[in-house]
Amino acid sequence: MGNITSALFVAVLFFCATIPCSAAEALNSPPLSEKQLLHKSESRAWGVYGWLNSDYSDIPKGYEGKVKGVPIVEKWRDVEPQNGVFIFDKIITPQLEQLANAGLHTFLMIWVAPKAPEWLFDEGVPLVEMKPHVNPLGEERNSTYQYYLDGKYQFFYYRFIDAFGKYLKSLPDHLREVILFVQSAEGSTGDGGCYKGDPIDPKYDISGNDWEEYRIVAWSKFKEAFATDNGEWIVPLAVNFDNRSEKTSRWIEENMDDIYLKKGDFSHGYHISGMSKRLDDFNAIVTRAKSRGKKVYSRGEQDAEWKTHGWSANNPEQAFYWSGLFATHNGLDMWNIPFEAMQKHNLIPTIDFFNKYSRQHDSGSSTAAFCALRKGLDASDTDGYPVKLYGKARRSNTDRYIKIAQAHNRYGAVQQDPGRATKGMMINRKRKGYNDVGWDIVPSNYCRFLTQIDADQTSVGYWHIDKTIYGRFARGFEKASGRDAMYFALDPDFFAGGVADRVKLTITYLDNADSVWEVCYGTRSGTECRVVMGSGSNSWKQVDFILSDVLFQKVLDRDSDLIIRDKSGDDTIFHMIEIDRL
Repeated sequence: MGNITSALFVAVLFFCATIPCSAAEALNSPPLSEKQLLHKSESRAWGVYGWLNSDYSDIPKGYEGKVKGVPIVEKWRDVEPQNGVFIFDKIITPQLEQLANAGLHTFLMIWVAPKAPEWLFDEGVPLVEMKPHVNPLGEERNSTYQYYLDGKYQFFYYRFIDAFGKYLKSLPDHLREVILFVQSAEGSTGDGGCYKGDPIDPKYDISGNDWEEYRIVAWSKFKEAFATDNGEWIVPLAVNFDNRSEKTSRWIEENMDDIYLKKGDFSHGYHISGMSKRLDDFNAIVTRAKSRGKKVYSRGEQDAEWKTHGWSANNPEQAFYWSGLFATHNGLDMWNIPFEAMQKHNLIPTIDFFNKYSRQHDSGSSTAAFCALRKGLDASDTDGYPVKLYGKARRSNTDRYIKIAQAHNRYGAVQQDPGRATKGMMINRKRKGYNDVGWDIVPSNYCRFLTQIDADQTSVGYWHIDKTIYGRFARGFEKASGRDAMYFALDPDFFAGGVADRVKLTITYLDNADSVWEVCYGTRSGTECRVVMGSGSNSWKQVDFILSDVLFQKVLDRDSDLIIRDKSGDDTIFHMIEIDRL
């Protein structure tokens, strides 16, 4: 804290000695239009976006109308190429005009590092060189950084933030409405840390506490620069929530009108170790925000791991699909996907699904609910996997992971890169093959508003059924162990009074020759069932039911709303159950 306090003191002296410290010179803030306030919560503006180096004109053929927009990610060195010369209008405004004309949206992010403006170092800001290291894709990095705690640097950075705010306030409404939010990038790219790697000179190391304090000050500067005359944000600010603490979380909750977060841990894949705890933390933020009358918005991107690491490169379409289900389960609102992946693979089913559920967080107003069936093998679960049978419950104990996978091998489970399963999110992303066992992973289905009751007691999990997008995980019957029915409950607030005049029920299952099953539901006149007979195509099929006068009041066995029951003795496998309002 001492470093930051002294640095801020120097910055204030430098600032006031250079330009007048007068509030009278501040640009008058235009009021937020009703349309601008409305667009923040419209689901049509959220969903799948392009990622780095993408332009709206690059949207691949067939994805028009599915990609909601592209980000505008620039470098500080380009928007302030000379000391005090800002060219936001030349770099950013033309892109906003193109997006506005195309009916698309964006978010803005300006990277301050690496490769900061060269003139900073001419002005005496210390240049920080890093020890040799590689990026998550195994590529060697040769980046340099600025020393963030230097007083002169902070003057220039805060001046940049102030100029950025004035630029945004100067935009006409129709261009400012295109911007969903600005993401702060106070450190390395848009990540939560200051450097990628370790400084060669240890005097430039920044402690976790000092970096935390610096981030809060930087966010506060954004708040000042983006404030309207009545104290609202002219454009919302998003911050990276991956490197969070109690102090930064408190600032976020207390200082944002609505909360906008970068949640990269939700967007880089699926079946990732440590994610149950991270999801619990995120849901706690959402709950507290709701109690204050605030909404939470989140975004994350998929990077080049889709084509470089075996878990995805072996089957990119399947990997994107389950990554999308995982992101949806976690409540992500914006998912940035590289256009290259769209060009090379059919990601339309994935994008359609993610777009459908983006911003659908209130069960009473949402248009649909789903439950994608899977089983997560969690090595941290000592009740499900006793120490006596599977070994000590240590995250580093790879033998335990292997034994758990072997116990489920007859259902398709494998553990191809056990070492990486024991590590954190960044190493998990580098796994060379499939790991079906993880540590503190999401243990059951991916879902929204529709949950399975007693999943492990009434069904079995399956892995690697086939190479289709549906075949990565599933659940099904196992007649031999008495698992011949699955039970589901809809969120009680989904339909007012628990009664639906008409709904569409869609069930995706693997069609086998001897497969005969039924789905049962309650109505005012009693329980009704619909029977499905397999045709033996040995392919995934979707069957739609239009149901009328349905009771979602947990009137069936196990306090359920829907039951899928075996009728033939065949162990039918299911992928998803989905309910749409009509």
